[in-house]
Amino acid sequence: MGRTTDEIRKKIQIKEEKLDRKLTKEERHKITKNVKRKVARENLVRGVFMAIGISIGAGGHALLTAGSNENTNKNQVESEMNLEDQNDRQEFVNSLKVDTVPINIENQLTEEQIRENVEKEINELETPEEILNYVKDIWANEYNTQNNEDITKEQVKFYKERETVNVFRDTATNGDTILREGKEHSNINTDAGVITAYINKTDNNTKQKIINYFGIYQTLYSMDENVEKYEDNLLVDLASIIDCGIDWSVVINQEETEYSVKQIYINRLIDAVTEYESRKTKEIEQNSGEIEL
Repeated sequence: MGRTTDEIRKKIQIKEEKLDRKLTKEERHKITKNVKRKVARENLVRGVFMAIGISIGAGGHALLTAGSNENTNKNQVESEMNLEDQNDRQEFVNSLKVDTVPINIENQLTEEQIRENVEKEINELETPEEILNYVKDIWANEYNTQNNEDITKEQVKFYKERETVNVFRDTATNGDTILREGKEHSNINTDAGVITAYINKTDNNTKQKIINYFGIYQTLYSMDENVEKYEDNLLVDLASIIDCGIDWSVVINQEETEYSVKQIYINRLIDAVTEYESRKTKEIEQNSGEIEL
């Protein structure tokens, strides 16, 4: 049985035990979709590990090779262990007696390969709910990384508004120009949209807002918020993904919208996620430098 199938069955079992009932066909299908997307995203990172000499073979086996020159075999260590039997991957890494392994990025996934994976993921999304959950999952993962928390996509809600939002220009304490949301002041065009992310937590609810200001996404502050200096929030970092995801979720089932127009919307989302995945892959490469084992 494959790892993906195992994980799907495990997720379904946990959900059924939590709800104390059998899941519906739709609920099981939703879990299957989410797990497949998660595995596809992990495969992107897997390509980078392959590029630095750690390859994952069939059956969950890992092989690490230091160097490629046959004349330096005495400095080369090969170790194969079954990762499925390891509770902690670090134990496997520490067991390898290799000093320093320089990174070779020749086999890194190309942007075209990354786009193919992303395009496959997004083309499998069939409903507005699946599209929004896909985007929420990306945002929740980044939020958890930045804030050392463990929120899920079920705790996140996105909203996009236009005419109902009043925005005006203001100044932060240090002199930075900022944009605020106000009730009576309105001198900023909001036709491109204001996006809000609500995070439902047990202790408190938080929210972030951004505005698409002439093609540039900026943090949108509340009327009475004390702002020392302008700072991008997480919504700004992932703005293109969220904005394009919301738009595609609205358009996907519109019968009056022509196919060619729908393709524009879905391609915008594919472009945004591809750029994000490519950037994350490059960050792994740049931050790794050398692996100390």
